[in-house]
Amino acid sequence: MTVTGKAIDRWALTALCAVGVYLFYLNAGLAIPVSAVLGFATVALLRYLWERRPGRGRVTSGQARAALTRIAMMDEAEAVEALAALTGERGFIPVLRRPDAALSADGLFDLWRAHRGEAAMTVVATCRAAPEAVALAETMTAPTCVVIDQNALMKAIRATGRYVPPAAPPEPFARRLRRAVAKLKRPASLRVALYGLSLLGMYLLTGRAPYLFCGLLLIGAAGMNIIHT
Repeated sequence: MTVTGKAIDRWALTALCAVGVYLFYLNAGLAIPVSAVLGFATVALLRYLWERRPGRGRVTSGQARAALTRIAMMDEAEAVEALAALTGERGFIPVLRRPDAALSADGLFDLWRAHRGEAAMTVVATCRAAPEAVALAETMTAPTCVVIDQNALMKAIRATGRYVPPAAPPEPFARRLRRAVAKLKRPASLRVALYGLSLLGMYLLTGRAPYLFCGLLLIGAAGMNIIHT
């Protein structure tokens, strides 16, 4: 499984939050084991509420990029209709490429030469426009050129929700609970949880903070993995 930068940031913030909440309960006079359990429960509840916060149903950038990829893979006539619905433009020049590609200045220049003599042209590209292409478009005349690229299209998709598959209905709680219990019984999950508990035991014996931090991190990772099963 590929670990993204956002996932690393999310886990790091979760771990820091867990340590902070644990220290809060500890300073409130609670025992170390009670503080650890309450710290995990509090962070788990916060994550649960955050995932279900208002506005969670908004289209994410990843969903918008996937929708744009689907548009690029349509037949040209269907893709043109989809792009027209997103931009409100008609009579534009479609450039159907993968979102991670780029419209170069040379590619834009070739399009401009093919339409010389016209008053204006609009290029709608499902990929991003290179900075050189954007700068070139500003200097073009006969025809003048407007470039609508991936960034503008993704904003339109996120604003309208067009071409994004509807979210799946929420899974029943009983089914989620059965899946969570099944995952908890997996040897890998048990090893992670037990190792985290052993590190907390080492902290109780030695009082050294690294054991506490690593133990809470492992227990938190096991718990979040179960919650998001």
